[in-house]
Amino acid sequence: PPAAAAAPVTEERPAHAEFGPSALKNYVACAGYLPSSGDSPASLSGTRIHLALETGDNSGLVDEEEMSKAAYCRAAVDLIKSREGVTAEAEDFREIVFDIVGTGAETFGTLDRLFVMGDKGVAIDYKTGNWSVDEPEDNWQAKAYALGAFQMFPELKQIAFYFILPARDEITYGMFQRTKVPELMDTIGYYVDRAKRTRRFAEIGEYLLENFNVDLNKQCLFCARVTKDGSGCPKMNGVAFEAIRRYTTDVELPANLEVTALSVSKDHSPETMTTLLRLGAILEKMAAAWKAMAKEMIQEEGIEIPGYTMKPRAGTREITNIKASIDVAKQYGVTLEAFMEALGKVSVTQWEDLIKTHAKKGDKTKMVQAALADLYEAGALAQKDETFVLTAVRK
Repeated sequence: PPAAAAAPVTEERPAHAEFGPSALKNYVACAGYLPSSGDSPASLSGTRIHLALETGDNSGLVDEEEMSKAAYCRAAVDLIKSREGVTAEAEDFREIVFDIVGTGAETFGTLDRLFVMGDKGVAIDYKTGNWSVDEPEDNWQAKAYALGAFQMFPELKQIAFYFILPARDEITYGMFQRTKVPELMDTIGYYVDRAKRTRRFAEIGEYLLENFNVDLNKQCLFCARVTKDGSGCPKMNGVAFEAIRRYTTDVELPANLEVTALSVSKDHSPETMTTLLRLGAILEKMAAAWKAMAKEMIQEEGIEIPGYTMKPRAGTREITNIKASIDVAKQYGVTLEAFMEALGKVSVTQWEDLIKTHAKKGDKTKMVQAALADLYEAGALAQKDETFVLTAVRK
């Protein structure tokens, strides 16, 4: 493809904004939202596809699925260009970075593709995962990109916005007018500022509870405060505590749910930690009971549970006769030495039990100790570092 115009860059910055457009929907729903860190297989795949679409080079794609998604996006771009009348004379920006200035706060974000034709822009963003996305005019990421484009290109009066979703075989469309800029600045600036302020207070152990919101179908699925070892969610703790309060009478709980904000702080007394650990154990048992109930409803009663299904897993295979497996392997050219190497790990406990079978009564322990010493000298025994498990003291 022809070389794309370079996106204007004002200064060095991280790859992603802390409160950028891609997560803005979650910050609107809950200002306490905390993105999960680290890359998933889906995000890494998306990165490879985006790079291929940016450069025109498919060499980094790893399988047919990624090749198919990239091809779908390219074909979709051609259709969009034809529909919108994009000609060779249009300015073509790929991976364009916008400074997005809202009322009282600002952020930045990277749009996958933007064509500029006089007073009209055509914005395109690729969504390579399986999740659905809101229509552009209702989509906070699209709103932020549109605001950034209007601010970077003062000549633009309107922007046609498209999301391309190859995994869902969808292309969605919306239109933004420059007349919406004041409204976009007010709303986006408000939500970015609220999120920044909420996180800033949370980092010093003060939780603005009114800015947190529990929604188990949306942002809570991805929030590190809930799903990872984040700094905790006071509202989710409140939900958990209320569940326990209804079913448990012998555990003392804070009378005021606002006190549950303490449960996300590391500044605990030992007595408070004892209570929290006991509550955690109760919640784990409750969750296990709920899962068992759901499985029974689906498998035995045929009741459908919205949003959930039972996926089959292949049963674990096990060789039950080692000697027979060696004999069969030999028939296919596998030597005994190669077979033993392929076994990999050998249970130390089972190995000790074999040694014991050849020891006289009363000599088993002594023989096992001697055998272990010989095994160590042969370089065939490794001792891992000791680990510790937090365990309740039984009275």
